[in-house]
Amino acid sequence: MLTLTDRDAAHLSTALSALLAPLDYAHDRAWRRAVNRSLKPLFRADQVSFMVPANGKPDFFSEDYDEVTAQTYPEEIAPVASRYAFWSRCRRFPVGNRSMLWGRHVDAYFKSAYWHEFAKPRRAYDALLVTASLGPAAFRGYENAAQFMFHHASPHASSFGDRGLGLGRLLLPALKTGATAYLHLAAVREAFARLVDELDSALLLFGRDGELLHRNRRLNVVLERDRQGVLVEAAAAALVARCACTPFGRGSDALGEAACVRSVRTGTCTYTLRAIRVDAEVTGHRSAVVVLVEGRAGRLPTREAIQERHGLTRQQARVALLLAERRTNEEVAEALCISPHTAHRHTTAVLAGLGLSSRRDVRDHLLCY
Repeated sequence: MLTLTDRDAAHLSTALSALLAPLDYAHDRAWRRAVNRSLKPLFRADQVSFMVPANGKPDFFSEDYDEVTAQTYPEEIAPVASRYAFWSRCRRFPVGNRSMLWGRHVDAYFKSAYWHEFAKPRRAYDALLVTASLGPAAFRGYENAAQFMFHHASPHASSFGDRGLGLGRLLLPALKTGATAYLHLAAVREAFARLVDELDSALLLFGRDGELLHRNRRLNVVLERDRQGVLVEAAAAALVARCACTPFGRGSDALGEAACVRSVRTGTCTYTLRAIRVDAEVTGHRSAVVVLVEGRAGRLPTREAIQERHGLTRQQARVALLLAERRTNEEVAEALCISPHTAHRHTTAVLAGLGLSSRRDVRDHLLCY
């Protein structure tokens, strides 16, 4: 029978609370860091790793191993794991020590190159693994499983024993639930990032603690054009901090209501920033804030200024101004008394000179360059 001290029970409660609430953390690393730190004293382990699948591949996180060790572990163990049916035994023993997981091949494991060249040099001695199969597909290995690995760093340390096995069995359902929730959140976050990257509007996404989570492609273009673009991002972060105390209306739609607005001026452009609270169902982040960025200069530059700044010919600069007015090639041709073919050729040259791929971007580029 597993007996827990008051301190053990507190560590277990903290670990379960963190494990079951990935939405409370802006990034998966912050989530796994919190879980690992509460599990290490509970299991009395020297090293803890937390693996979840990412894009069909295992993603290990540990504060006790360097990044290279964590990411190369799957390919290092693959030959011996394949030879001795390691994953089949993980399915049979979702909570297991080395004797259970390697069975009659445990002696061969300790003679393997993996043990002598990878595990032992990293002081991964006594081991306990907790493995949860995820999703409806048959359990195949790292691509559809979440896993904790606990190790002692000394060959003379007490084994995890029955106590560790008992704790692992307590932890297993929460691991499965938390990792499944995390995979759902990761899919929502990835879908949201893809969506906003396709928008013509420039925007940033901040977490509830003010941490920048994503800036879309359109904003990257805007910031690259403005040499003082860093001021825009700093102003957006300050805006988020200011509107953090504004309550989010329960009765509002998925995008909530505008929390606050501010302007910021650089040497070439004035930007209006609008902060909007967004539900977790949309972004995959709790209490996220989207900051929309709209930049406008007072007026379009002169033809001479366009020639000087962008190295265009006089005629190309005229075409650029007409494109900024949203004129078609036929309208450009009529305004300049040239053929539509020549207007198309000038348009192509203007876009190349401005470094743009779409005529829709010419106006914003000239306004905020």
